[in-house]
Amino acid sequence: MAEERFGPYRIEGLIGAGAMGEVHRATDVRKDRAVALKRLSSAHSGDEGFATRFRREAEMTARLSEPHVIPIHDYGEIDGRLFLDMRLVEGIDLGTALGSQGPMDPLRAVAIVEQVAAALDAAHRAQLIHRDVKPSNILLADPEVPGTAAPAFAYLIDFGIASSLRDSRLTSQSTLIGTAGYMAPERFKPGPGGDHRVDVYALGCVLHEAVTGAAPFRGTIEQLMHAHLHAAPPRPGALRHDLPHQLDDVVATALEKEPENRYQRAGELAAAARAAVSRVTPPGADGADAGRTGVLPSAAPGPTGQYAPPGPPRPTGSRSNALWGPVSPPPTRAHDAGEAATSTTPTHPGATSPGATSPGVTTPPGSGTLPGSTDDLKRPPSPTLGDAPTSPRRRRGLVIGAVVIVLVALLAAGGTYWWRTQNAGPAPVALPAGLVGGWAGEQTEPGTGRTFPIRIDLQAGDVGAKVGQMAFSVYDCRFDLYLTAVAETTDLDARPVSGPCTEGLVRINPEGTDRFSYETSAAGTVVARGTMNRA
Repeated sequence: MAEERFGPYRIEGLIGAGAMGEVHRATDVRKDRAVALKRLSSAHSGDEGFATRFRREAEMTARLSEPHVIPIHDYGEIDGRLFLDMRLVEGIDLGTALGSQGPMDPLRAVAIVEQVAAALDAAHRAQLIHRDVKPSNILLADPEVPGTAAPAFAYLIDFGIASSLRDSRLTSQSTLIGTAGYMAPERFKPGPGGDHRVDVYALGCVLHEAVTGAAPFRGTIEQLMHAHLHAAPPRPGALRHDLPHQLDDVVATALEKEPENRYQRAGELAAAARAAVSRVTPPGADGADAGRTGVLPSAAPGPTGQYAPPGPPRPTGSRSNALWGPVSPPPTRAHDAGEAATSTTPTHPGATSPGATSPGVTTPPGSGTLPGSTDDLKRPPSPTLGDAPTSPRRRRGLVIGAVVIVLVALLAAGGTYWWRTQNAGPAPVALPAGLVGGWAGEQTEPGTGRTFPIRIDLQAGDVGAKVGQMAFSVYDCRFDLYLTAVAETTDLDARPVSGPCTEGLVRINPEGTDRFSYETSAAGTVVARGTMNRA
C-alpha cells in the first residue's frame, strides 16, 4: 500500500471521522514528531467565511496554555484543505466511555466536569467560545478502572473548529441532531446565538449524561428544539436514585432557560457539582433526608493533573443555598462547663451560698474569698449591703462621685469628637466633572490588532463608588466601572457583568473638554487602547 502524504505529514492511520472531517495519526517529518492531524472536509474548506473564522479561532486556541486544552502545533491549509496539527493523545472520548461502561460514579463524573470547566473558563477569558461542548468532544487520556473513583485526565477538543461555527444551524441535519442535544435555548433563537454561557448550559447537559448515561433531552431536531426552549430540566435523581439530591438542583440551575439565571462561569457550575456530591444533608434540613446516603468527598483536579479540593461555591442571585453546609454552634468552653456545674450564685431570692450559716446571709461581693472555702469557716457571716443604714456623709460622697463620673464622661465625649475632627482625613475624591456623560469611540487590541466600537457612560461619584458602565459589541462584553484614583490620570476598575471578559484597570488621559484617550491593562500588561469623544 502506497504511503499517503499530506504536505509535510505522513498519514499512518485513521483515528476517527465525522461530518467535519477526519482525524489521522500522522508523523510530522520535519520534526519527527507523532501528531493528531485533523483534516476538514472539502465543503468546509471551500467556505471562505468559515476558513477565515477557522484561522482566527485556531490562532486564539493555539495561545491557550490551559492543561485541559490539547495544544495546537500548527494550522492552515494544504492542497485546498484546512487542517489542525495537534498533540497526539491516546485515549477515548467521554461518549464512547459512557456507551461501553454506562453511567459514571458521580465523583468521577464531577472530576471530569471540573477539568472541562477549567478549559472553558480559560477559553472564555480569552474571548473564545467553544459552542459544541458534548461528550464526544471530551477526550479521556488515562484509562479508567470501573468501580473506582480515580478520574481520567480530560481534554476538551475541537477548539478552533466548533467556535468558528457562529451559525449553529448547519446544513447537515445529522450534525445538527448530534449537537442539538446540548444546545442552549438562545442558540435556537434569532440573533447572535448567545455568549459564553451557552458553554455552561452544554456542560450541564454533559454532567447529566455522565451520571445517568442519557442526555437531558432526546428526539428529533424539532423535539429537541422544543425541549430546550420550553421543557423543564430533567432531574438526574429521577433516573438514578443513589445520586445526592443536591445534584438535581445543580443540573437545574445549569439548564436554566435564561442565561442570567444559570451559573455565570463553567467553574461555578463545577464547584457546585463538587459540593453536591461531597455533602449529605443540606443546611436547614428538617431531618426528612437525614438517612439518605451521601457521596464521600473527593479531590478536584488542579492545573497540572494533581488533585486538590476546591473552595466552596459562591451563591449567586436567587440560587438555592442548599449546597452550603450547616453552621455549627460555638463549642462550649471547658471553664464555662465547670462553672455551670459548680456555681454557687443564688438562683432565686432567699437562696444561700455554700458558705452561709443562716437564711438570707451570703458572702458579700468582693470579699476576696471563694464561696465554700475554709476562710468561710473562720469569719463570721456579714450582713448584706441592704441591711446597713447609709450615713449623710456617705450620701454626700455618693453624690460627689456621681458628679465626677458625669464630668469625666462629658470630657471624654468632647475629646473623642475633637480627635475625630482632627483625624477625619481629606474630603472624598470625586470623578472629574468634565468626564461625566456619554462617550463613544474605538478600542484597539495591541496583541491582535483588532479594532471595534466601544461606549462608556460616566456619572458623578467618589473613589470606591460605581461611576458608570463600559460596553463593546464583541462577545457582548459589558463592565461596571468603579473609581479607584484621581491624579494626573483618572483610574477606573472595570468589572465584567456580561460576556467572556476579564477585569482590568482603565486609565483615562483627558485631551480637552470633549475627548480623552485611555489604556486598559490586566496583570500589568496593556491589553487595549482607545480614544473617546463625547457622544
